[in-house]
Amino acid sequence: MKYLFCFLMMIISSLSITAQDCEPGEAHIFLDGNSVTAQLRTGGDLWWDGLGNPHYFTADQLAKGDSTIPLFVGGLWVVGLDESGNVHSATSRYPVGNVTDYWPGPVPSDGLANATICSSWDRFFKVNKSEIDAHLSDLAADNVVDTPLESIYSWPSRGNPYFEDYTGYAMPPDQDLAPFIDVDGDGIYDPNAGDYPAIKGSQSIWWVYNDVGNNHLASNTDPVGVEVQVMAYAQSSRDDALDYTTFYDYKVINKWGLTYPEFYAGFFVDPDLGCYLDDYVGVDSTRNMAYCYNADDLDGVTADGQCPGATPTYSESLPMVGLSFISSSVSEPALSSCLPRVPNQYVQPFHTSFQPYNSIRGLWNDGRPLTYGGDGYNVGTNTDTARYIYPADPANADGWSACTADLEINDYQLVMGSGPTTWTTDQTIELTVAAIYVPEVEYPCPSIKPLQDAYDRVVAALPELPYVPPIITGELLTIDANPTPGIYQVELGPNITELVVYDLSGKLCQGQSVTSLREVIDISEHPVGLYIIAAVATDGTLATSKKVVKTY
Repeated sequence: MKYLFCFLMMIISSLSITAQDCEPGEAHIFLDGNSVTAQLRTGGDLWWDGLGNPHYFTADQLAKGDSTIPLFVGGLWVVGLDESGNVHSATSRYPVGNVTDYWPGPVPSDGLANATICSSWDRFFKVNKSEIDAHLSDLAADNVVDTPLESIYSWPSRGNPYFEDYTGYAMPPDQDLAPFIDVDGDGIYDPNAGDYPAIKGSQSIWWVYNDVGNNHLASNTDPVGVEVQVMAYAQSSRDDALDYTTFYDYKVINKWGLTYPEFYAGFFVDPDLGCYLDDYVGVDSTRNMAYCYNADDLDGVTADGQCPGATPTYSESLPMVGLSFISSSVSEPALSSCLPRVPNQYVQPFHTSFQPYNSIRGLWNDGRPLTYGGDGYNVGTNTDTARYIYPADPANADGWSACTADLEINDYQLVMGSGPTTWTTDQTIELTVAAIYVPEVEYPCPSIKPLQDAYDRVVAALPELPYVPPIITGELLTIDANPTPGIYQVELGPNITELVVYDLSGKLCQGQSVTSLREVIDISEHPVGLYIIAAVATDGTLATSKKVVKTY
């Protein structure tokens, strides 16, 4: 465990609009739609429980019986200068207690969130692809939904007439929140009319938070006045690159009517790769990606690979992890800066408003520019400024990387900045962050190529991630002896090329090519439960599917 020492300081903020009375969010949930299990929190901070315990687990580690993690904490930053030159910011680092800049819930039309709104929306909305499939199949059978699913009927989209029945509070009138597919085109979300959540991947989780619910005790600045809508998602896949990636779509809306002539959106990440005291970081600017790798070929700070606090380590089986701005509507290229920070610099609240402003622009906290060579902080010795820190492949002995700089091993955190841009009243910016994990990389001073290859495969898959209803082609799929212990005889019609098996969360369990009209599919190694066997047609569409029960 990484121990986090936070000094909770009562600091009076000079807010331009009277702060409201919201309490920090308490709800959490796990994104677990592929080979990653990642904790999310309604205050906007990712991957930990708020008490110092990380929860970003990969299946390869869990299969070994350990809980080593590649990521500790991450979160969105928004920073702007108003027309008078005042700094407004909302940052997410290590929110503890009321030392936060974000609170659950949307911003109402008057721009003032309150305790009732924040507490009501202290929750997540999670839906699996398989649940949408089931909903649409139910409706298609007789044009009536016989088994309403809570995940579909509680989805917080405009005008949902069933929302309050499931949540106990009403949708904000005439406000666009979670995206949906409007089948009948009436602008209102109605599952009984065939509408369904617009998700991505095998599983999506949507939530909303704001920066106007109370005083900004983390950044010590005036609020920006934003509503942040987030969709986290994951795609189960036989491609390891996609199966070990999680995505975060941010939609940030200017709700206060302020114009920011200079505005930035960014992301803070503390990438603890196993032991948190022996990491290096770097930047691949061509892919808008910051990344973390181990400083040597043994994870841990002792000769036998141990880490303080009994923190689990990767030992000699070392991965890499990257955080990329997959897309950004703020500016191109999206990654305008990326700086490491020394331990504890981020633990305490900021003491001046210009600290987050400097960080997101690629400057050190004292305003000095990043310069080439060494640790990038070359006071009086180098005036050759740099836009990115450690931009060279660690395997390149002639480039500037943390490895060639022979940095002191330590606990590094990163700020990724996107901007600047001008941001006006009611304008929306969108940003997608992807966390990409690659196991078993060759050390020391590893090449970034495996991570680059994974990134390229993930980006190539992006067009396939938005949910599309299956096209039922009418080809036959008949399953004998259901339920059974897990071995099924499957009769197929023509033009079927593949059989795939999903669990009810939408996670792909296995697949096999079809060589005849009668196949045997064996799921006996999977846990007892309900599964979906699907037949895939020649053109890649889903021909038909059947639910099966594995009994023991």
